[in-house]
Amino acid sequence: ISVETSLSVPWENVKMIAQIVDMFYIDCKDANPSIYREYTGKDNQQMIENVRNLLTLIPSERIVLRLPLIPMYNTEADRAKSRMFFEEMGIRQFDEFTYVVPE
Repeated sequence: ISVETSLSVPWENVKMIAQIVDMFYIDCKDANPSIYREYTGKDNQQMIENVRNLLTLIPSERIVLRLPLIPMYNTEADRAKSRMFFEEMGIRQFDEFTYVVPE
């Protein structure tokens, strides 16, 4: 079972499924709260806390953190800072890609 999620849900929802999910693909947008809020309109604190808590329940090998480069919102340097933030937390697998902006 794989789940693709922003993890912007109550911790109890994540905790309930953590042991039955084989792989979590977590869509982060950016670890910087200002960039995250500008793009999504929401705070990223719940997502960050859920990642931190999830790492206490499952091995990091079952988590892929998705870090997009979003034109007009974040830069390669921002994405590198986000990656470093999550690496320090214990995440080892990342999916880095660029959003395509329609012309």
